[in-house]
Amino acid sequence: QSETAQHVRSIWPGAPDAWIDDFDSLSKGSPRVQHYALALRKDEPDAALAVLLPSGKVLNEVFQAQLQEAGKKAGREELLDTFAAALTVLPHPAPVLEIAAVSGLTEAAVSDICADLAPGVNVTNGEVGFADEDFEEYLRVRGASLLAGTRVAVADRFLARHQSDAYAAMHIASALYTSGRGKELLDLIENEAQPKAIKDPIVRREVGFQRLQTAMHFSAETNDRSEERRVGKECRSRW
Repeated sequence: QSETAQHVRSIWPGAPDAWIDDFDSLSKGSPRVQHYALALRKDEPDAALAVLLPSGKVLNEVFQAQLQEAGKKAGREELLDTFAAALTVLPHPAPVLEIAAVSGLTEAAVSDICADLAPGVNVTNGEVGFADEDFEEYLRVRGASLLAGTRVAVADRFLARHQSDAYAAMHIASALYTSGRGKELLDLIENEAQPKAIKDPIVRREVGFQRLQTAMHFSAETNDRSEERRVGKECRSRW
């Protein structure tokens, strides 16, 4: 309880002892629950306590309440599922533009959802990432039913854009691999020796090597000796 008091008063110096007692009880003394409750309502002490009512909450229950509120603001709670799947599948940090394209939401809607899901989601210079693993896992479960279709959508988008967009070029190999499209990855490697959309020569070389590594994994997993030899030949010719 003394640690709860210290935590609360680092944010709200004048917090009454009775309020701290209630907050400690409703948060079950969990620093993670307290962090989220205070971050959600740090300027409104009574509202921070209300997040945990009526009988206290564990971390996932705090996340659930936060997403329900965000869903109300978005107009339809199912929009949160498509957002969750897109942010889970896209490599981080994920541009707001990419989340919007994959989820079918507008960029403005994505930005609003990100703001509503702080502090579990953070946005820096138009790029979105998770603040911690707890929230990432919660959103992964939330969008679980849409993950397979979202992986396909991400691979399709990257395949269409990898020659002109550096983000797509950097991550297309893993997108094709995780969506079960290893054959297209092998074709990509054969047809594009270097990721042209990446301007930095060092990064371009690293991404090219990562593509070959991913292709080797695919060939080994499928026990395709001919494809292993094909990728091995590419490796020897380039490295």
